Amino acid sequence: MSPKISVIIPVCNIQEYVGPCIESVLTQTYDNLDIIIINDGSTDSSLAICEEYASLDNRIKIISQENKGLSTARNTGINLATGSYVSFVEGKDILSPLFIEVLYNLATSYNADIAQCSYTKIYSQDDEIRSKELLPTTFVFSNGEYIQKLYNEQYYPTNIVCWNKLYKRELWSDTRFPEGLLHADEYTIPMLLLSSEKTVITTETLYGYMQTNTDTLSAENQVKRYTSMLQTLNERHKIFVEKGMKELASMTKLKKAYFLYDLLTIEPQNKKALAEHRKLLFTLLSHPYASVRFKLSNIMLSFSPSFYRRYLYFPKASQLN
Repeated sequence: MSPKISVIIPVCNIQEYVGPCIESVLTQTYDNLDIIIINDGSTDSSLAICEEYASLDNRIKIISQENKGLSTARNTGINLATGSYVSFVEGKDILSPLFIEVLYNLATSYNADIAQCSYTKIYSQDDEIRSKELLPTTFVFSNGEYIQKLYNEQYYPTNIVCWNKLYKRELWSDTRFPEGLLHADEYTIPMLLLSSEKTVITTETLYGYMQTNTDTLSAENQVKRYTSMLQTLNERHKIFVEKGMKELASMTKLKKAYFLYDLLTIEPQNKKALAEHRKLLFTLLSHPYASVRFKLSNIMLSFSPSFYRRYLYFPKASQLN
């Protein structure tokens, strides 16, 4: 018999999406599933919808907790998982029926700790999850190889999110998502890549990532996001330095410069961010992967964020390369 696979689904106030999400898990061609739904303090009909599905399929178990955030919900699921493998699904997203089967077959065929697929953005539950390639390609990376692709545009951000992957459960024995940190995947997944011995990747698209109106961030939430990412990047840089990964440490500094730039164009009065930006400026100016336009923009920004924002403001950092 095929081993059990735990599927962890955090749910919080997504009543219009959670039904189709659960259905896409229940209709997987790989059916030996341990489906763990974490109700993270929903105040709408999400819990009732989940309970209705649980009454029809005994593979589903529901755990309700006070609203503590996505990371805590995922960690609760990890603690309760009993499968040999673990996967995460966002409660508003949709899976291809082959998602688990394809990733499991890849993981076992290559004896990989992590199996990963491509994803596509979807805008309604009726959108098809369709691969761009007629013949998907498979890549296999041994210990340490895939982490070197961390900032490679060919792989990012597919490599950094947690929900398009299947993991051996023991990989999570000493790892959890940092609670209270936005975009905790950006912190956690590189740590897993460092500890895994082999990762297998298919370019086949098997995951639908739902785009909603709530995905548009207000200025206040953008500041929180950038601040959270800077915290993540600081921790990531320390680890790369400790492990002697000079190229990754250098690229992490450049990534930090991008987020500092975006933060200061939104919040020019942020003295802490400005001090960090000025400290990083020399490194940025000598970085071979930073464009001349980005370097010049950061010189002006560092001189006076308020003046830059008012008179010289350019687009986001990612648009300056």
